[in-house]
Amino acid sequence: MNDVSDTAALPADTPPAEVVRCYWQRMQGRDFRGVAPLLGPELTVDWPQSNERFRGPERFLQMNREYPAHGPWTVQLHRLVADGAQVVTQVTVGDGVQRAEPVSFFEVAAGRIRRIVEYWPEPFAPATDRRHLSEPIAEVGVDASAGAEPGAAADAAGAPRPCPRRRRRCRAC
Repeated sequence: MNDVSDTAALPADTPPAEVVRCYWQRMQGRDFRGVAPLLGPELTVDWPQSNERFRGPERFLQMNREYPAHGPWTVQLHRLVADGAQVVTQVTVGDGVQRAEPVSFFEVAAGRIRRIVEYWPEPFAPATDRRHLSEPIAEVGVDASAGAEPGAAADAAGAPRPCPRRRRRCRAC
């Protein structure tokens, strides 16, 4: 099956932050047909920790389709920082059994993601020699004082954003 089509492409002048926000909304629903038009034909996705590179949208989407998920994916966007064509996100990804906290670096041009570099860190216990100086984080990545994203499809007040794909207000793209 070829998921790469232009049926849900965003306009070329879509701000990079909105392209990436829409990417995470569509990944949440495993909407690979919807993700495909957000990816440029020259896409490379690097996972430095496992020394893997996925070239092209087809291979990246196939890897995601074949991923052994235990249930529906959930994606919670904690932080999105954009500077021109560069966008960085911190999300929580889960499937009911597994949970991960990837940090992703995106390069976006003309409404399409050209490159992603992702780090999928493993959690670990704090060192015993500094436990007296630290405290547990209630929810990784969420710090209201730092302006954390309240949700992948809601604005700062929690209201639905206008959906660039459907041209109406919705909770998910």
